[in-house]
Amino acid sequence: MPSSVGYKEVGRVDGRGGIDAPPLIGRGVFDFAKGSDQRRKKSRTSEGGNRLRLRRALGRPPVVTETARWEAWGETISAWALVGLLFVGLMTACGSGNPAPSGGSGSGAADGSSGGPTATGTSQGAGTDAEKRGGRAGCKEASELIVSAAITLKDALTEYQPTFEQKECVRLRFNFGPSGEHMVQIAQGAPVDVFISAGAKQVDELEQKGLIDPATRVNVVKNTLVMVVRKGTPADGRLTFDRLKSSPKARLAIGEPNSHPAGMYAKEALEHLGVYAEMEREKRIVFAMGVRQVLAYVEAGEVDAGIVYKTDAAVSDRVDVSDTADPSWHRPIVFPGAVIKGSHHPDKARAFLRALTEGDGRAVLERFGFEPAS
Repeated sequence: MPSSVGYKEVGRVDGRGGIDAPPLIGRGVFDFAKGSDQRRKKSRTSEGGNRLRLRRALGRPPVVTETARWEAWGETISAWALVGLLFVGLMTACGSGNPAPSGGSGSGAADGSSGGPTATGTSQGAGTDAEKRGGRAGCKEASELIVSAAITLKDALTEYQPTFEQKECVRLRFNFGPSGEHMVQIAQGAPVDVFISAGAKQVDELEQKGLIDPATRVNVVKNTLVMVVRKGTPADGRLTFDRLKSSPKARLAIGEPNSHPAGMYAKEALEHLGVYAEMEREKRIVFAMGVRQVLAYVEAGEVDAGIVYKTDAAVSDRVDVSDTADPSWHRPIVFPGAVIKGSHHPDKARAFLRALTEGDGRAVLERFGFEPAS
């Protein structure tokens, strides 16, 4: 999220299930702690090996010591000092040239000093990247629309972003993450314009609290639940829904059911099959902080399989789909969206939801594997 809204991105704490959970991929959350000295403490783990393997599997850098940070900072200062000296020399050499014109629209549009709000920090897929791809071309004053959306929608929405920005003359700021956390953030006053959840429960609760405009609520897309295994797993060794009862040692990763819709759907499917209670009692279910973290566990070989949305399985080239859940095993998987009450740009917010359900955004979502909700 942009720093101008008064929140900062912080890391996630560890998950449950005996494995130290890495931070969710591509996700930031709002820190609502008041006071400049408050910080969230990093969790500790006694299973350093698991943490290191997962960080390597996710392509994450190792933890850097405080001494190394100061050494790197010193090198950075030296590098910038050298750049400063070179710049002074260049300006001295060019001092006899003609000065740049002080008026006009060219330089102002290029450096962002005019033409809409700016922010020192950006969230995934927003700001200058979209401008480079052609977003907001010709917009002198683009309003800023903040969208909190389920992480599953990340790839499709960032793909559609420049098209909508240019068409509506608006700047999109995305906050991708677990729907349960989005709900809490909005309830605590996060400056969000549009919320798109991976489940109805979160939007229902916000509606009961009077925090969304019920007239704008709409089901954006539908999805399918699948089981995934690590890529290359032999066919006869792949875990499937049918094989759960005959695999007493199999470990399965799902999203935490109380806060992550995908986990809730997975729990319902496992309960329908009559295996959830036993697997949980035997600690063979690893609860993750979202579908992308489930993928991380499967990719790293920490579990035998995971249950995620079909669209999330499609974004990983390190897993294979081993089975598909029958829709009758769980409640319908719909992604509802709504405009938040108090939005500074309700018209643009409604236009965004309309584009995803009726306009050109719908075609982008379908291309990424989502199903039309109506």
